[in-house]
Amino acid sequence: MRSSAADALGKIGDEKAIPGLLKLLEDSHSYVRSSAADALGKIGDEKAIPGLLKLLEGLDYYVRSSAADALGKIGDVKAIPGLLKLVEDSDSGVRWSAADALGNIAKHHTEKVALHLPELLNLIPSTSGKEVHRAILAIQAACKYYNYEIRQLSLTPESSKTNNSAGQTINIEKVGNLNTGTVNVKGDQVGTQQNIHPKN
Repeated sequence: MRSSAADALGKIGDEKAIPGLLKLLEDSHSYVRSSAADALGKIGDEKAIPGLLKLLEGLDYYVRSSAADALGKIGDVKAIPGLLKLVEDSDSGVRWSAADALGNIAKHHTEKVALHLPELLNLIPSTSGKEVHRAILAIQAACKYYNYEIRQLSLTPESSKTNNSAGQTINIEKVGNLNTGTVNVKGDQVGTQQNIHPKN
């Protein structure tokens, strides 16, 4: 019954439903939490983010997946750290949802997500490789739209190296056909050398 109510509220899409749906995120039944997450994603209000982030750490894979989908639809940068963790989830469906969510966020906050490309590149040879590659391609698409140049990636890294210093300089040597060079981050600005760089 509560699950059906959450579904109905999501279809209506009224922000007045948010307080009730937020309570359902803490329901004792996992399918109710999942339905509430779906509904909040359809409404797309940022007030749902804290509750959805908690669900990313839940025991039920379909709840984690629903929360990731919802966070992707809301598209706020606060979801990025949690979604990056979920890209390495034990469940492939959850990893897929997290990858799609990161791609959706990249459409609106390209620079914020692009900062994590080195981290994602290092995951390509892992069990999360396919989902990570999916996320990278989505980020690429967003970068191209915002006049950032990133070449097509290979799924077979030859070698990679990251170094995150206090100055937030990250170095990647070579991944397949991609030489990413050095990504220098100062505040909210992204300045890069070689393949990833903003154009005026």
